[in-house]
Amino acid sequence: MVARSNVVEFRAISQSGSVAPVGVSKQSLKLLGRAEVLLANAQKVDSDEMLELSYCAALRCAGALLNRDVGSVAGGSGTGSRSGSTAKRRRSATQSAWLRLKKEQPEFDSWVFKFEQFTALREEVRLGIARRIDSQRAQELWDLSCAFLEVVRAELGVLPAAA
Repeated sequence: MVARSNVVEFRAISQSGSVAPVGVSKQSLKLLGRAEVLLANAQKVDSDEMLELSYCAALRCAGALLNRDVGSVAGGSGTGSRSGSTAKRRRSATQSAWLRLKKEQPEFDSWVFKFEQFTALREEVRLGIARRIDSQRAQELWDLSCAFLEVVRAELGVLPAAA
């Protein structure tokens, strides 16, 4: 019966474009999918928008790590090591994804540091303070976000589905 359950879940995940271990949360898979779309769209826009979309994609990847286990999603079932109560989730929602990732999964500190280097620039662009940022800087963030996506996929055991 367990094998049948795994097969059903495997097929559902395959239809979304990815293959993942049974324990990876649907939320993490959705976040990775959104990150992929954001990065694809970032290649079609100007440098200001590319920076924003790339940064948002990286945040989705961080979210996928923070919600990796089925049991870690508020209201989810299971007993993953990263499980937490709904109240705890609400409290931590006020913290940045980078701060939460640094605190909850320190093995990603070097990635957090890299993305924090873009936080102030991203805010300036979002607020309209900075305009027409250097396209090379936007490309640097896009490349970094793509690399982070691959690292997160590997960490979660998520692979693209075969065509």
